[in-house]
Amino acid sequence: MPFAVMFSPLPVSAALFFSPSICDSIPRMAATKKSKSRKSSAPKRKKARSPKTAARSAKSTSTSPSLNDTYATLQKILSLYAPPLLFSSTEKPKPWIRLTIPRSIAIPGIYSGKPIHLEVASFTPQKDSISFHYLPLYMNPALKSKLPPALTKLLKSKTCFHIKSLDSTLAEHINTAIEEATSFYRSRGWL
Repeated sequence: MPFAVMFSPLPVSAALFFSPSICDSIPRMAATKKSKSRKSSAPKRKKARSPKTAARSAKSTSTSPSLNDTYATLQKILSLYAPPLLFSSTEKPKPWIRLTIPRSIAIPGIYSGKPIHLEVASFTPQKDSISFHYLPLYMNPALKSKLPPALTKLLKSKTCFHIKSLDSTLAEHINTAIEEATSFYRSRGWL
């Protein structure tokens, strides 16, 4: 407690206002007031960027060509499941592709019982990999044991796999995972 509060004849609120530590932290009005009459009509100049900085920022905002090819291949894989499942994609604000169940399902305890389209799988390109979100693992963690070991090595969180490159065996493993998810949803009566 400040010294001024303990031995001040003023009320506590006034003593706090006039205590030296509080007064020192209050900015001076003249120092913070900005003059409205002095406006500069000259446009602000941007800092010149070095070629290294420009190249670094361009590299960080876009994915590499091989990841773009991988993303296109994964888009083709998901579109194969479009007749029984719903396939959707978007480019803004961030590109992603996903598979959902065609009808809305109300699951007690999830989303306050509101009907939702359950997601089977989705892919989102990141800076150095493509995220494969495999949502059935939330509802049935036993599906993880049915996934191939090469795919489970890429699991970075509970349901997110990070794919850096795609070969034919990994594409087959992703197909296997999606088929396991569809059979799980069929067994629950959702598909």
